[in-house]
Amino acid sequence: MFVWFLWSTLALALEKIDYSTVFLKYLNNDASMNYDDLSKEPHRKQYIAQLNTIKVPNSKINSNEAKAFWINTYNVCTLDLIADHYPIQSIQQIDDGKVWDKRFFQIGGQRLTLNQIENDLLRTMNDNRIHCALNCASKGCPKLAHLPYQSKTIDQELDSACQEWMRFNAYHFEEGFFSDTLYINNIFDWYLSDFPSDNPPSHSSSKYDGVIQFIQKYSDPEMKSKLQKQNYNIEILPYDWSLNDAK
Repeated sequence: MFVWFLWSTLALALEKIDYSTVFLKYLNNDASMNYDDLSKEPHRKQYIAQLNTIKVPNSKINSNEAKAFWINTYNVCTLDLIADHYPIQSIQQIDDGKVWDKRFFQIGGQRLTLNQIENDLLRTMNDNRIHCALNCASKGCPKLAHLPYQSKTIDQELDSACQEWMRFNAYHFEEGFFSDTLYINNIFDWYLSDFPSDNPPSHSSSKYDGVIQFIQKYSDPEMKSKLQKQNYNIEILPYDWSLNDAK
């Protein structure tokens, strides 16, 4: 009886070691992370170790399951990486700013970098909403979601993430005396090919037409109206690489 009790207690404890209870409990409402507390989380490495033994979803069988899994995995690996190196001021201080290509993670028996997860696995699913969900531990990123992405509800969750990004730091519209300017997040420029235009190109079209359509789709009616005028300049916002730390 005593052995059974110990086994049951251990099994229950393992069930509670997940992304939400181990990592996301340190996420604040303002999208900042308590990295100091996360670095001391006793179950952090146990969760990361479990990622290597997990069965990775097959995107050809269930693309939503694979999409949710890899978004969550990208984010949790980034959080763990920051916790390992904390205190730092920016993720760019790790591996000479090449952490996305130099640092490897063991996921389902595979040895992968963050760039491989994003570019080779997620971006090939042809859903540009992933850019609203991935977080690189920087203030310039979209907000980290407070709950893990789930395969059954990922479409609604990604739409919500896009809407939240529009309200947060996806763009800034500035009205001027002579002309207006739309300042867009550098993410749109880095991954411009992921935001194609729905309309055929013309001699007067901008390479950012697809980006503008994306912003219109997930923004409030007032902003949609402003962007429909098309008489504004487009500039790229400087990216803020400072750590999204609570301190």
